[in-house]
Amino acid sequence: MIMKRHRKAFQGNQGEYTMETQWKTTTKKDAGITTTALEPFEPVTRQKIAALAYELWLVRGCPEGTAEEDWFRAEKEIEGS
Repeated sequence: MIMKRHRKAFQGNQGEYTMETQWKTTTKKDAGITTTALEPFEPVTRQKIAALAYELWLVRGCPEGTAEEDWFRAEKEIEGS
């Protein structure tokens, strides 16, 4: 999965606003055909991943410098369910 960010600025009645959308790219192979999809990454999912990654980190004894390891493991567990 590849994360991409997109920022969009627009004018409203009370000034300029910036809206940021995060996107994820997923690639699947089926019967020799590769399909790539670009989907919005929901903040709720991101919050779930962060919460699970934190729990995994606590269980492992809070080692320093391993945030990515816990994040990727949490991501796989949530996306697999």
